[in-house]
Amino acid sequence: MKSLQLHLVLALVAVFAAIGVRRRAERPADAEGVALVDCAPQRVELRGPHSVVVEPTDRGIVVTVGVGEGEVRFLGGRPAAELLDDVSGLHAIRSFQPDSAVDYGFGEERLRVRCADRTLEWALGGAPPGSSDRYLRGDDVVHLIAAPVVRALEEAEVRLIRRELHDFDEADLARAELTLPDGHTLTMVQRFADDPNRRRWVSPDAPEVPAPAFDRLMGARRNLRADAGAEPGGEALGTMVFFDAEGERLDTLELVRVGEGPRVIYRVRTDALGWVRVPRSTGGAFASAIERLR
Repeated sequence: MKSLQLHLVLALVAVFAAIGVRRRAERPADAEGVALVDCAPQRVELRGPHSVVVEPTDRGIVVTVGVGEGEVRFLGGRPAAELLDDVSGLHAIRSFQPDSAVDYGFGEERLRVRCADRTLEWALGGAPPGSSDRYLRGDDVVHLIAAPVVRALEEAEVRLIRRELHDFDEADLARAELTLPDGHTLTMVQRFADDPNRRRWVSPDAPEVPAPAFDRLMGARRNLRADAGAEPGGEALGTMVFFDAEGERLDTLELVRVGEGPRVIYRVRTDALGWVRVPRSTGGAFASAIERLR
């Protein structure tokens, strides 16, 4: 009797072992750290309801964001460079075969990475419960990747934009011209450009006479930072052109206003960045400084 029981136990063990082997063959064990990208991306795209393209070019990293039926294009800053670096070594936290009983949130969105010799593409899904990481699906495998790459793309307008409006240094500025909406142009020059503590903006006709309104204008301009991409258009408030000591043009700054009251939006255009939005507080201060010179 005991011998029979022993044989039955051994037989059951063998059966379950066979089932386990079969299941492992049908469903590979989870893998960690699988490399998904191993190239310097020439283009990174998020496609779907939210469309974003990040592309290195000769003039910098250009970010294009779909807005309604149009698009907004701007230069990316350091975060955009960090995004491309992160994508170049993108790896999975975990890779596994999907469970048909689980909804991974896959829909229309796609993550696409173009390398020099190939293009990689995955379906983009949702996040696991209690996590901000995201699912990708390629062929029959689901990958879980860390959240920052997808978050940077989904919030590209505020996360990837270059904040600085100009490429020049303040010490390089020698002359600036402000053209008002009525066509009147004011010229100002900078004194003591090499000394940040003594820099002053004055009229070229009276360089020894302080001009607080010019200092206020240029101070408000220095505080401007891009906070999102923007479409062109709006009420023109003024245009500035900047020159160095040799008379070479360094850049242009055009300010426009959209709307009024607490929902007013300020946009600027520079040669370096194109059209971008600036914060309401600093844009309003710059607009007020221009208004005082009319």
